[in-house]
Amino acid sequence: ARFHALAEDAVEDLLRLDPEWATDLGDHRFDDQLTDLSEAGLAGAAATLADHRDELDSLDADELVPADAVDAQILRAGLDRRLFGLQQLHEHTWNPLPWLPGEAIYLLLSRDTGPVEGRLRALGGRLEAVPERLATARATLQDMPRVHVETALTQISGLISMLREQVPPLAGTAPRTFLSVEPMRTAAEDALVEHRDWLLEQLDGAHGDPRLGSSLFAAKLHLFLDADLPADQVVAAAREHLDRVTDELTELAVGW
Repeated sequence: ARFHALAEDAVEDLLRLDPEWATDLGDHRFDDQLTDLSEAGLAGAAATLADHRDELDSLDADELVPADAVDAQILRAGLDRRLFGLQQLHEHTWNPLPWLPGEAIYLLLSRDTGPVEGRLRALGGRLEAVPERLATARATLQDMPRVHVETALTQISGLISMLREQVPPLAGTAPRTFLSVEPMRTAAEDALVEHRDWLLEQLDGAHGDPRLGSSLFAAKLHLFLDADLPADQVVAAAREHLDRVTDELTELAVGW
């Protein structure tokens, strides 16, 4: 019973702290919010998740039934991945991509998960947060790799087009709600244009190294694969699989 309560609390915080992920999973309680990427927000998230990790470690694994023991390990791995990103990667300081709200907005536009009025109100909440988020990004980002800046520029252009082309058509289905959201949409679009122009100014000086380095990469690989496989072994297995599939395709082509 203690594990179940701990797990429910941890999952609740994971969803609350990552509203976009919650939306993607079908939890629409936080559809009007964006993840807080400010230093204070990320520090708070790290502290909350670290507390859950400590509570999980305090459990006696031998007292858990097999199903709960498996769930505990899955939860532990998920918390470790999040904490690694928050405490070691610090991606928000050098990668402009996590700051872009494209997925958060796209999820509300692309999925018919409820009445249009509700989706528009949620969209308005997220759009209202965009200017402040991007201003915080500009005050935070440094040593950006050029490849990430170029990718962000491509994505931000698509996001501006999405706001211009996909939001207005909803006006006919919920005109009153759309009118209340339109100022947020306009302000978000203006903020995105400003951010795009700023990224363009940073492009020539974007000389950050996109590589994590061997230690961080090995740690990330371990956490995301959830297995003790070194990078060279993963590469070797991938090459072996590629060679095998290539041979099979060649045989099939010859047989035609």
